Amino acid sequence: MYVVSSVLPTVITKVSQVKALFSLLLKNSAFELSIFFSLSLA
Repeated sequence: MYVVSSVLPTVITKVSQVKALFSLLLKNSAFELSIFFSLSLA
């Protein structure tokens, strides 16, 4: 249980950082994001 309780805050922080990054990208440049996805899928 100690490992879980010590790792969980880090995971939550990472997830919230990723969410913030994605919302920022979507707000600022949905066009660039679509280009990035099409390049990564190609």
